[in-house]
Amino acid sequence: MEQQQNVLCRSLFLTFNLLFLSGECYVFDHQASAGNQWTALPSLPDGGRGGGGLGLIHEANSLVYAGGATRSGRDVNDKTDAWILNLGNLNAGWSATTNIPFASNHLSAVTAKDGSGAWRTYFMGGQVKDQEGSSENNYLYEFVYNPNGADQWVKRADMPITRGHASSSTRPYGCGFIIAGGTTNGGGQVCYVFHCS
Repeated sequence: MEQQQNVLCRSLFLTFNLLFLSGECYVFDHQASAGNQWTALPSLPDGGRGGGGLGLIHEANSLVYAGGATRSGRDVNDKTDAWILNLGNLNAGWSATTNIPFASNHLSAVTAKDGSGAWRTYFMGGQVKDQEGSSENNYLYEFVYNPNGADQWVKRADMPITRGHASSSTRPYGCGFIIAGGTTNGGGQVCYVFHCS
């Protein structure tokens, strides 16, 4: 039986119930012998970012965090860098990996099975700077972990509609995922289902 955990990290909640608070990260273990408990994880490297996507790399027992933005006064700076945290070696902390190909904040991430039963990690949507409702994108990328070399971002078919602010409502569904709610440029449908082939 797979153990479920919720992770708390910085300024908004994302896939796997992540919440980012000044770079600090926590994992909630509801099956702990002492009952429900929170345990600190290593802090994210830059400490002041929010709105990135977080996925689980099943085969590596690791988390991958990408994108998001920093703010200085009214200036929003979207990021492309990405990091990996090996949950089996927390003392190593977060390590840099290949940058996500698009700068965005309020993007979604999900880890879902494909048609063969293999786990895949996807990052999608988001918005540019603080232009909610007019700058959402429809990008879909798969993060491909490579234990023997450079990780890769593989472009997948764009979503048929732009979508941001849907990180907490993006979930695995069948052999794919469902993304519901959020914001889109000029309004539009509230639910999108991605099925693998």
